[in-house]
Amino acid sequence: MYPDMAVGGAIVEPGLLARIWEKMHRWALRRAACVIVLGEDMKNRIRAKGINAAKIEIVRDGTEITEDSADAPVLDREVIRKIRSGFRFVLLHAGNLGFYGAWGTLLAAARELTLENIGFVFVGEGAHATPWRRKLQEFRTWILAIFSGEQDSVGACAADVL
Repeated sequence: MYPDMAVGGAIVEPGLLARIWEKMHRWALRRAACVIVLGEDMKNRIRAKGINAAKIEIVRDGTEITEDSADAPVLDREVIRKIRSGFRFVLLHAGNLGFYGAWGTLLAAARELTLENIGFVFVGEGAHATPWRRKLQEFRTWILAIFSGEQDSVGACAADVL
């Protein structure tokens, strides 16, 4: 975790510890041969710390790095059934249920769409996974599912929107 993210998420108080952590973080970033980030926003954050853009690579969460000759994944009907769960439309979030995310906004959307038979499916873990399991039980439209790495691409095929 980046120190500025920990401060922004109120995990760590601003102060001496955060400043020391940030200095150590920048020191490590400058010395790294390559810095892997999950998206453009994180790339911009790291560039703002003075890191050369040529050293920063984006590898999106859930990306499978395979050989060009690799076979397409075999569809697992059981995984697809679990994800779709009879919903007429499925929105899928595959990734970290961590400190950053518009979780409250998604919960409000779920309340609005409960009667529309629209499913929100979360595939992953994170700091908010346990509390969300409890909250999600009150909505049929919310599912928290954890699948193995081999099933990730199958899960993506089962959703209408990723």
